[in-house]
Amino acid sequence: MSSANFSKGELKLKSFDYDGTKYRAADAVELLKKIEDTIAATEDKITDYNHQIHYYFARLADAQGMSEEFERRYYDFAFFDKNYEEAQKLYVDMTENTRFIFQTLPFADIEARLQDVKRREGELKKKLATLMALPGSKDELDDPLLTSLDTYINRDLIYFNVDHYNEDNLQILFNAISAYKKLLDDQHFAKKKHYLNFMLTLEEGKGQKKELS
Repeated sequence: MSSANFSKGELKLKSFDYDGTKYRAADAVELLKKIEDTIAATEDKITDYNHQIHYYFARLADAQGMSEEFERRYYDFAFFDKNYEEAQKLYVDMTENTRFIFQTLPFADIEARLQDVKRREGELKKKLATLMALPGSKDELDDPLLTSLDTYINRDLIYFNVDHYNEDNLQILFNAISAYKKLLDDQHFAKKKHYLNFMLTLEEGKGQKKELS
């Protein structure tokens, strides 16, 4: 609940407990501000720690003649990670906006909502195609699913006709939404692992260098 909710008087409690301490409802706005400040301070610390970690391994890479490889792996992961949360929102958006398909609705409502889905799925097709083009992304996808995804990306599918759904096309749509989530998560994990493994290599290299000196 935001501070606006409190200031509007939407909180009806006389008192409440937070972190083992009892507060009056009148203190809610001040408490919320403290919590928000704490969160902001924690995020700043995390950012600072990440910068320190990056600097540490950048120095290790430089000492071992691997600066170029370190930066390449770092930026490969960092760019993907920066856009990961936004990419996840597309999955959530498509999932939430297709839930109505499992409900009983008037035909006019179905058609209107499907038009909204059609407006949104252009972005899904584009990002799904981008993910599928990445090295190794198709390794765990079987041929029927690959055919389904190719159909989804390259065809304009009709999901509802007059008074009934096209079940085959809906299945292709759901396959695409599910595959997008899997490919996105798999790539994020793979890129992070690729980066962290190299950091481990640098750390091990530092130890070997000490043993030789």
